[in-house]
Amino acid sequence: MALPEWVDIVNEYVRDCRLSKVVEVVPGGSSGFQSIRRGLRYLEGHYDDQDIVLIHDGVRPLLSEEVINANIAVVKKYGNAVTAVPATETLLYTDNGESSRELVGRTHILRTQTLKV
Repeated sequence: MALPEWVDIVNEYVRDCRLSKVVEVVPGGSSGFQSIRRGLRYLEGHYDDQDIVLIHDGVRPLLSEEVINANIAVVKKYGNAVTAVPATETLLYTDNGESSRELVGRTHILRTQTLKV
């Protein structure tokens, strides 16, 4: 998946670097959702319902084998998975978007990292 104007450049990188795992570079959409949709539409004719599709955002390009394997295991068990990490930021609650007098406890708050369908 790449921005439409980058597809040719990415294809050149794939060819020049001999990236044999890249089957095709699909042009992305106008949003993350639309890009995922385009990628899944492309895959419809190439894989069957028993295959597992992993979707990973390019903002965090370095993904460990451990995270990938853990998510595949969860997908096999539950049918889907989302990678999440504990929140480390201080979280504030606001009613008006301008002021806050209340902290949100982060003990049970997770931030999503990667989506799998």
